[in-house]
Order: sequence, then C-alpha cells, then structure tokens
Amino acid sequence: MGKKNFFIGTAGYFYTSWIGSFYPTTLKRHKFLEYYSNFFNFVEINSSFYKLISKNSLYTYRKKPLYYVFKIYKEITHKKELDFNILSHHLILKEKLNDKLLGILVQFPPKFSPKEYNKEKILKINEFFQSNSIMPFFEVREKNWDNEKEFFKANKLNVVLPSFPKYKNWSKIYNIEKEFLYIRLHGNRKLYSSSYTKKELEDFINKGYLAKNIIISFNNTENAIKDAILTINILKNCNSTLFPKPQI
Repeated sequence: MGKKNFFIGTAGYFYTSWIGSFYPTTLKRHKFLEYYSNFFNFVEINSSFYKLISKNSLYTYRKKPLYYVFKIYKEITHKKELDFNILSHHLILKEKLNDKLLGILVQFPPKFSPKEYNKEKILKINEFFQSNSIMPFFEVREKNWDNEKEFFKANKLNVVLPSFPKYKNWSKIYNIEKEFLYIRLHGNRKLYSSSYTKKELEDFINKGYLAKNIIISFNNTENAIKDAILTINILKNCNSTLFPKPQI
C-alpha cells in the first residue's frame, strides 16, 4: 500500500470520568485538551451539535497541535427545513482553523430515511460546504440507506463507516471520496461503551487502506482512550504512523 495519513482520536475529550484513568487528578480542566494533544493528532468536537460554536471558543482549538472535525449544529440535521443562516455560521470554523479543520460531521437522526426531500437536503448541504472548501462527512443511520450506494457514489458524497451493536440495526453503508475515509466506532457490543479487540481494530485499519486519508474517531467513551492508543500502536507495528501534528 502507498503512504497513508492516519488521524486517530476520540469523539469529545472533556470527560470527567477520564480523570484518574487518563487525565491526572491534579490537572486543571482547562488543560485537558493540551494534555490530550500529547497522545493524539485529532479530536472530534461534539459540543458544536448542542450549541453554535463561537469565534472566542475557536481560539482555544487553534492554539493546540491537533486536527479537528466538528459535528454540525442539531438544527441542521434534526429539523426538516434547511436554515442557510445557521449553515453559514459554520464557515467560521474554516476561517479560524484553516488547515486544522478536516471537515464537518453531519450526523442525521435514526429516523432520517432516504426519501427524495432528504436526499435533496444532503445534496444542498454537500454543495454548500464543498463550495466553501470544507469537507462534509455524512452519517446516516436509518437502515434503508443501505440500498442507496449509487446515490452516494454518483454524487461523490463522503459517508462515515460506522461500528455499532447489532441490536441497533442501523445502516452500515459508507463511501470514500477524495481519498478520505471517516470511521466512527460507537462500541460494537454495548453502545458508546464496549471496547474493541486488537483483531477488530486491525480489520478497520485494513478497510482504510482503500483511502489515502483515514480518520478514526472512538465514540465508545468508556474505552475510547484505551482503544485509540492501541490503534496507534497497531499502526506502528505495520510500519504506519500518525499524520504529523499541525503547527500551533
């Protein structure tokens, strides 16, 4: 395989449950991200789903040697009508972070099905961000999206490769475009919790070989740090390394 760019990290970083097991007990909370950046080259920011990101908050992210993906604000994905004013607000991410921004995560709710108006919404979001030099990564969970491979392929849409427990019965479709693959690991036995075996992580890495740039985000919060570090060690053993961290 040719040279691959791996971006490894977790979905979120500000978890008090990690104090003691990852963050030193004496570490001030405003130092969490700085400490995190000693281990990883990437973090997925999920707080932007609940509250529109502010320019002031981006100053903290810009000063850290990390790459970022921000989850899009919930009113874009969880309301039927597309609000372009809210969509436009996300452009400050590119303005302030520049090349540190890998893209925007657009995660739709589980009942978001492949109806024509939903497909049209995806295309509008994609066109908006692509025209502003931002990569959108779409995560669809409703099972019928499994039949829409041609839609994603024909429209050159980046679709997240997910891992989740079988009992959720979500869509497993994914699509690689512009040599990017985004893998989100939610825990494959217990949602947002269970750990992955070394063999399971190796299998995900091998799937990533189809792309030049592979982002792996661990959303199994309880075991995310342990699994992310194990993945980095696996990469070292197969003569691959993390993509160099950006300059501050």
